[in-house]
Amino acid sequence: LWRSSGKGLSPLHYPEESLDTVLFVAVDRNNEPWITTSSGRAYRLSHGAWIDQNDALGKKPGVIGAMVDDHSGNVWFGFSNKVVEWDGSTYRRFAFPDGKRGVSENTMSVRGDHVWLGGPGGIQLVKDGHFYLMHWKDRRLPGRVSGIVETETGDLWINGFSGITHVTGADLRNWIQDPESAVSADHFDELDGLPGLSGETLPQPSVVEAPDGRLWFATTRGIAWLDPSALRRNSGRPLVIISAVITAAKTYAGSNGLTLPARTENLQIDYTALRLAVPERALFRYKLEGVDNDWQDVGTRRQAYYTKLRPGTYKFRVMASNDDGIWDDTGASLDLSIAPAWFQTNWFILLCLASLIFVASALYRLRVRQIAGIIKARFDERLAERTRIAQELHDTLLQGFLSASMQVHTAADSLPSDSNVKPILTRAIQLMTQVIDEGRNAVRGLRTSQSVSLDLEQAFARVQRDFYPPNINGPEVEFRIIVEGQRRPLHPLIRDEIYRIGREALTNAFRHSAAKRIDVEMKYSSNQFRLVVRDDGRGIEPDVLLKGRDGHWGLPGMKERADRIGARLQVFSSASAGTEVELLVPARVAFQDQNDGKFRWRWRKRPPEAVSDPHTGAEAERDKAGQYIRQP
Repeated sequence: LWRSSGKGLSPLHYPEESLDTVLFVAVDRNNEPWITTSSGRAYRLSHGAWIDQNDALGKKPGVIGAMVDDHSGNVWFGFSNKVVEWDGSTYRRFAFPDGKRGVSENTMSVRGDHVWLGGPGGIQLVKDGHFYLMHWKDRRLPGRVSGIVETETGDLWINGFSGITHVTGADLRNWIQDPESAVSADHFDELDGLPGLSGETLPQPSVVEAPDGRLWFATTRGIAWLDPSALRRNSGRPLVIISAVITAAKTYAGSNGLTLPARTENLQIDYTALRLAVPERALFRYKLEGVDNDWQDVGTRRQAYYTKLRPGTYKFRVMASNDDGIWDDTGASLDLSIAPAWFQTNWFILLCLASLIFVASALYRLRVRQIAGIIKARFDERLAERTRIAQELHDTLLQGFLSASMQVHTAADSLPSDSNVKPILTRAIQLMTQVIDEGRNAVRGLRTSQSVSLDLEQAFARVQRDFYPPNINGPEVEFRIIVEGQRRPLHPLIRDEIYRIGREALTNAFRHSAAKRIDVEMKYSSNQFRLVVRDDGRGIEPDVLLKGRDGHWGLPGMKERADRIGARLQVFSSASAGTEVELLVPARVAFQDQNDGKFRWRWRKRPPEAVSDPHTGAEAERDKAGQYIRQP
């Protein structure tokens, strides 16, 4: 440490001089020198003696920090997340907010009420006891800071590892008004003639402003100066050009209307910018419309790469900034297209789609036929089983009852007319006759679906006569049967189930509804068979409609029958509107002519029996079971 006087330079010794190096020197308003050494000690020379100030500052040994004096004679210290001001008599302390870490200050600078801290973490301003971290539009700036100065003109100059950073006075004032905003800056490095870069700590300060306005910078290769008033910015906008489009097979000139061959997937587009004083500083951004959603900032790179491109039309746009950060917002553009291969054309895609629809439709039809075949096989099994049961009942049970009835008749006839047993036998004969008649009706019902084509319209018409024969006066009920659409033959088992469901609905209407009008509607359509039984009676109670009545199986039985044949049954009822029962049977289940509506007759020959076809009235043959066989 040396002291300058009128007689020259003389050494000024300080404690631990042989071990520590002086890093910072300052002079307070009492004209007393301060030093900070490499061991982190702060000393003040007062009345010829060095006084250690670490305890007074609250500074731990080993912590170096930074120290600087200002034009008013105050000495400022920055260390350990705090700033301390010495005004010549007392200390003022400012702590970082919420104990947050600062910029790890290596250097300080003061201009008026602006206290600047610089370090590896960037730049921080202390003003009126508040701390503000500076944010940058270019995130690469300012790097690790070793020197900072605010000039007389209000500009901020920063020296660091990455070069020199300059913030204009206007930009600095705007940032001070809004410290949360990002500040723009100019950058200077070896491309501008700067010899070397700054060191991290020594010497301090690494940048100073001379009285003539020049700035002096300490670098790793010596001392450099800069006259800010002589700086000239490049205000010209760069000229952007697209030079080439490169594929795996060929290089094309970057001209508009370029059409690339089919199966081109990977592209390299070369571009550059002209009218630049320092071409290495030019920055680029580009965008391929149809691929990129936003602009791609790529720095100084002059190539764009794209892979896995699809056939179509594209527009490539590129913009550049000059060496002083002035952008050309117009830039350059290139229209190009990639021809589709034969398998990428619209007609091929439509053909594939049509083929897919055709295959799906064929598979669906095949599946429907399989399901219909399975259902038909089940129906045939049920028909055969019903025929077998009918034959067994006829040949065994009914014949046995007839034989027993004849024996009882014989016994009754042999008794005297005044016998007490004869009335009992007569009653038994009546009961047996009734059982035999009921059995014959059951057998007839089992065989009806095979031997006779039941006319649903006539069958439903007989329901009223069953309740009110012509010779019995019943209540006045208007009963109508309405048929819509062209009649189509129903599958026998399905027809029987439809009849039983409709008969149950009509039975409920005649017995319980007290209706004045009952309608039956049957509709034959291409996709379904629809049966509706409607009355204007008193309706069904909601609880009964939902759960059924104990001991009664009418509604549950109807629903079970509908489920068995894959139909949908709906019951609507209210006290004011009456009741409506709707049965919907899919066409593929209900109709025998579901395939094309045309049938051929095939007659089994054993044993042949001439009968009249119930559908057409033509003479035909019927097999032993009395079954007509239809084959689509």
